[in-house]
Amino acid sequence: MSPAGPHGPRAEAAGPVYDVVVVGGGFAGTLMAHRLGAAGRRVLVLEAGARAGDAERAHREAVDTFLAATVKVPGSPYVPHPAAPWPEVTDLGSGGDGHLVQRGPLPYSSTYVRVNGGTGNVWTGLTPRMHPEDFRTDLFGYGRAWPLGYTDLEPYYRAAEREIGVAADVTEQHAHVGLPFPDDYVFPAHALPPSHLDTVVAGRLDGRSVPHPTTGEPVPLRVVGTPHARDGIPNPAYGAPNPAHGIPNPAHGEDTPDVRAPGIDLQAPGRDARAPAPDARAPVSDVLRAPALDPRPPGPDGHASGSGVPSPAPGARTSAPDLRPPGPDGHASGPGGPAPRPDGRLPGSAGAAPGSGGRRCEGHASCIPVCPSRAKYTPLRTQARWAPSVTLVDRAVASRVLVDGAGRATGVEYLAYGAGRAGAAATRHRVRADVVVLAAHAVENARLLLLSGLANRSDQVGRNLMDHPVLLTWGLLPEQVGPYRGPGSTSGLEGFRFGPARARHAPFRVEIGNWGWTWATGGTEADVAALVGGGGPDGRRLFGPALRTALRDRVGRQFALQFEIEQEADPANRVTLDPERRDALGLPRPVVSYDLSEHVREGFAAARAVSGRLFAMLGAEDHSDHDPDPGRPGTFTHRGRTYAYRGAGHAGGTHIMGDDPATSVVDHWQRCWDHPGLYAVGCGSMPSLATSNPTLTMAALALRSAERVESDLTARDRRAAVGRAARPADPSGAVS
Repeated sequence: MSPAGPHGPRAEAAGPVYDVVVVGGGFAGTLMAHRLGAAGRRVLVLEAGARAGDAERAHREAVDTFLAATVKVPGSPYVPHPAAPWPEVTDLGSGGDGHLVQRGPLPYSSTYVRVNGGTGNVWTGLTPRMHPEDFRTDLFGYGRAWPLGYTDLEPYYRAAEREIGVAADVTEQHAHVGLPFPDDYVFPAHALPPSHLDTVVAGRLDGRSVPHPTTGEPVPLRVVGTPHARDGIPNPAYGAPNPAHGIPNPAHGEDTPDVRAPGIDLQAPGRDARAPAPDARAPVSDVLRAPALDPRPPGPDGHASGSGVPSPAPGARTSAPDLRPPGPDGHASGPGGPAPRPDGRLPGSAGAAPGSGGRRCEGHASCIPVCPSRAKYTPLRTQARWAPSVTLVDRAVASRVLVDGAGRATGVEYLAYGAGRAGAAATRHRVRADVVVLAAHAVENARLLLLSGLANRSDQVGRNLMDHPVLLTWGLLPEQVGPYRGPGSTSGLEGFRFGPARARHAPFRVEIGNWGWTWATGGTEADVAALVGGGGPDGRRLFGPALRTALRDRVGRQFALQFEIEQEADPANRVTLDPERRDALGLPRPVVSYDLSEHVREGFAAARAVSGRLFAMLGAEDHSDHDPDPGRPGTFTHRGRTYAYRGAGHAGGTHIMGDDPATSVVDHWQRCWDHPGLYAVGCGSMPSLATSNPTLTMAALALRSAERVESDLTARDRRAAVGRAARPADPSGAVS
């Protein structure tokens, strides 16, 4: 074996071997590559989409492509290549057989994109945390327990919030959402200001209550700001030194931060957070009050480093990378976070990426899918800060995970295609690595595992497909509320997310929609068509000044409520392969079977009842329409009433996490039980999606897994060093 260069893979007779190969350059894959590259690891990222040569030009082209699109959907800024197709909501109107082959009782109506940066390029940019209660829905009689809890993940939430530059008010999140935080923690940036619609709604709802539709108990109402991954005003307090802001390390004498949940009076003692895996059947009090996780990754004996693992040899890397991102000098920033730069950016975070071109939100109202001002975080910001030891190969579609005779992952086989669109002729390649990380989206991860015939001892690969099915209600307020300014949603109602009622129906979060009826009816184009076609007073068709006046009145008073409803893991909802229907590369297309459980349907009924009461309190005209329509294929009937649902784009569960290899695909580190060296990361690992947008939780899990991968590689390096030291000297003096 020849030694590795400073940044390249080591060379062997069969070709180069990387420390890590990551499949997918989206959110999770980008963050893992970034952290492992910062630790000096040789990382290869295989991306199915194309990489832009000029980031600024590519961004302008994406904006122009979106603006020119006749139908504006999440994938509109990009043109899919035949070799790397993706599903789109427009597929459903044509029978549901796009990239996803729909074969379930109901259509799976969420989408994703296969471009560099992944669906993280077109996401909403909302970053709420999960609530401690969300990790143990099994205690309410449905769903699955997580093999870890809020306190285990909390330090990595902070690390993720730092990396993507979250803007939020910690006092508001603590008091009105019930989230535990360390003392004196603040978010990197101040909360985004509320929209005018938010203030109107708050003026009529704050301090009031509505009876819960199933329990009759009063639910207090308050409009609460939503955390955002958008460039806000940096919070100078974020730079104040405070040990609680870093990943705590008791071995170094740092205090474990108090992350107790407010208002939860559960006194049972917590488990030993350093145990290799939490007990998924522990009392809920253990989950909510457990001490913070020892962030030092376990060594070969299963104990945290420093508790039984030998110290590394002089000059060897330590077992845990510093999760604080490097500052301008290449060193990790202080434990409390850096002070903002003169331009208001935070050094060492993705907001400070050279050439990122981002500015603060300018109110374009198109940040889903593309933000013209680049105020919204995307994984491309972090990619701009990758270490030289990270290499990205684009137009590379992974087709098989390679394993050795013992089942250990050894690399990836992929198909490389050209830039031309005339055909999808591809060449087959193999790359070798000591660790393989699948980070290609919940559907594509499951598809790749099924193509490879791996990790399915439990028969759970592809199963438990989840989303946030969304109930939309929309109407007109009595006064002008200024829609289409700023992000799609800046605030919501949190009171229906948790509590004992979730045992009777799926809980939900209520987003206040700033973009009028865009998602509900298609936006202002539909309003113009309706008024011109006879939607004026007395059914008259409107033109000229009368049309402009009516349009101004109608659009200016529009608002929508978006009820994101929790869907539990159900093995019947699944991704399989269609051997007959293949894509342009000859790979079987993914088949989706999907339905909504009785628990979820009861959640829709409860949400619709709440919506009616809220509309009455707001004095709003309800224009919601849930009748079956070809443009709304996601409809169902429940207790004699018709409901329409949309997909939130939050796919999860297809390589589900657990504490038992007989019932799950990955462990709490997102390692595949059946194959050493193989990780499947992303929302596909999540046992539940709760009611919060899952991206921040996915990011926190990815950073936690990166720490474990680094620990694995450090153990490998130690074994190699011991082997070299034990090798007998060559009497001839030659170097072996």
